[in-house]
Amino acid sequence: MSNERDFVVFAAKWFLDQKVSTYDESGILLPDDGSYQRRGSAMLYIFAEFLRSKQLVHPHATLKSTAELQLMWSDLNDIGKSFVKTHFDKWVQANDRPGSADDQAAARLEKRWQKFVNSQA
Repeated sequence: MSNERDFVVFAAKWFLDQKVSTYDESGILLPDDGSYQRRGSAMLYIFAEFLRSKQLVHPHATLKSTAELQLMWSDLNDIGKSFVKTHFDKWVQANDRPGSADDQAAARLEKRWQKFVNSQA
């Protein structure tokens, strides 16, 4: 049995529950339209689906594109853990840059995967 502690790697609720304050040029508070929450959770759904498609999670992992999406460390196999350790934060940062197109998130993830695979060879 592993002595490794289990923890939440990410959860859609972290984004969905965020309260966002945005102000216009005059300093007037704008209503929260939910775009930040939707975008953040959508990025997690992309990452979860990627992990599943590359078989980086254990078969018992239930990674559904719902508000309840949560990835536990124990859901990942050893290769998945290594990939997440090295590339998850970098991928998130790349998607958070100004001008970063959401439709390129999956392609950027695939590039990270290729880099990871090549580093393992």
